[in-house]
Amino acid sequence: MTTDNPYADIDDGTPTPNIWDDVRQFQLAAEQHLAPYPGFPNGDITMSFGLLVASLQPILHTLHNTPVQNERELRIKILLEEMGEYIQAELTDDLVGVADGLTDIHYIAAGTENSYGFHGAKHWNEIQGSNMSKSVNGVMTKNEDGKVMKPDSYYRPNLQQFL
Repeated sequence: MTTDNPYADIDDGTPTPNIWDDVRQFQLAAEQHLAPYPGFPNGDITMSFGLLVASLQPILHTLHNTPVQNERELRIKILLEEMGEYIQAELTDDLVGVADGLTDIHYIAAGTENSYGFHGAKHWNEIQGSNMSKSVNGVMTKNEDGKVMKPDSYYRPNLQQFL
């Protein structure tokens, strides 16, 4: 039976990931900060970093006032607008604004995946496996900035298989 429902194949047996548990698993393996309760992570935003980030605000403001011509431009615009709101909340120590901005970014990203017809769960599971391949015997190596490095065991995610 043919259906006009674009979501007809959404329940194809792919397990729905718990993205927060997956990310927590990565953070634990990478020895990254996990807060037990809501609050800003340790460390303040330095003045030089804050000025650099603040220099993006005029660009985001201009983008906000620029009309879009199609769905792709709309998706880029709203994602950058939400990123701008998150950044503003960070710079002003607005914890509620940070929570709102980050949640909106998740929401916009998921909606954008849907607008492209992507199967988010399959993509997520593939990316999660790739990210966890950075762990060797349960340990991840980081550079001086704290970025997790890619060991020989790392494999690139193969998202092409789902397109």
